[in-house]
Amino acid sequence: MKDKVLFKHLFVCTLLVKLAALPGRLKVCGKLKSVSVLFGVVFSPLVLAAAPADKELVQLAQALAEVGKDKVVVNPYPAKPTSDKTGDSPLEIHGYIKADFIYDLASKGADVINYQSIPLGSDAGEGHVRFHARQSRINLKKSFDTPMGSVTTFVEGDFLGSGGNELLSNSAVFRIRHAYGAWGNWLLGQTWSTFVDVKSYPETINLGNAAGQTLLRQSMVRYSRSFDDFKLMTSLENPETDVHFTSGTDNATEQDKQPDFILRGMVNKPWGHVSAQYVRRQLAVYQELEGGEETAKTSGYAVALSGKFKLPGQDDIRFSLVSGRGAGRYIQESTNAAADLYLGNDKLKLSANDSSGGYLAYRHWWNDSWRSNFALGFAQVDYRVSDEEESYHTYLANLFYQVNKRFLLGVEYAYGERKLTTDHDVTRGEIKRLELSARYSF
Repeated sequence: MKDKVLFKHLFVCTLLVKLAALPGRLKVCGKLKSVSVLFGVVFSPLVLAAAPADKELVQLAQALAEVGKDKVVVNPYPAKPTSDKTGDSPLEIHGYIKADFIYDLASKGADVINYQSIPLGSDAGEGHVRFHARQSRINLKKSFDTPMGSVTTFVEGDFLGSGGNELLSNSAVFRIRHAYGAWGNWLLGQTWSTFVDVKSYPETINLGNAAGQTLLRQSMVRYSRSFDDFKLMTSLENPETDVHFTSGTDNATEQDKQPDFILRGMVNKPWGHVSAQYVRRQLAVYQELEGGEETAKTSGYAVALSGKFKLPGQDDIRFSLVSGRGAGRYIQESTNAAADLYLGNDKLKLSANDSSGGYLAYRHWWNDSWRSNFALGFAQVDYRVSDEEESYHTYLANLFYQVNKRFLLGVEYAYGERKLTTDHDVTRGEIKRLELSARYSF
């Protein structure tokens, strides 16, 4: 009879102690855990003393008592796996919040300066204030394994799209900057054109603040191959005919018949890098006529040399030089000027325009927290049919204060000039911008 009682007590003690020692399996509240451990510790020895028992039962009871003496910690929030599938990386979310405070001393410019839109002549209004946060951006990155190798996907957007208003809510339209997948040597999707050397860009408050840059993102199929310090890239990219319409050609429509072909080679060394780029493109337009369709086409190309040289300390020099015929949008100030579209002998014709551009920039670190950039840029377009020349010159200087790893403050002054030269006249326009910004990265 006593053995049966002892067995019942041992069964209860075992159950209570086991409940207290199940971390991660049962969500046991603190009070229940304490009571069960205390019960097992206190009463199991008393039961043993109260009645004779087999040697095995005595050893079992002593073992249960020892388990109850240990501290048992129950974690109600078990650790989650680092990825949802084997071989996948965690989803990364990054970006920044950026506020810009602009004062244009001369003519009014866009949120990011467009030198082609600088008004010509002296009738432009002076003094314009603009506050916005449209350059704030967010991006997502995810990598995962496949039987054919690792795939990395990346998507990023900001609020510099067209539309929105400043009347009430200061709404802005979200736009895609990057959206691509990279697999081995291949990249498919939208990102910086292979013709673009982002690492050679001057560090400015706004991208594109120096004339002569190639500022282009588009969809593509790219293949890259590395050979020690040399990297070779080639791509087929989205075409977009951008021509200058002259009198009588307003009803014509751009026509894209083949992708742009780009080839790039880049040398990376401890002292910096040098990159050479080449693009070949086709320009075409058509116009509906009675009884048929008339088409005009020509080819365009551009070559570029760019790079970045490291100097003693943290300083560096950055540069780019681009030239071509029919280059158009591959130099930001010759966008929509790749060729003149005109009527010759009542037929639609295209004549590719010559254009060139470039910049030179110097970055100096005053100390680990303060740095400055000084840059100058130029661009020029020669319209062959109208015999006009349009040129641009920019000068800028800025100062950045790195408050901490994520928080950056900056102030910048930029001067830009646009000049149009014809047979009989020269007209000018200018923009003078003072801009402050605050950026918090996450």
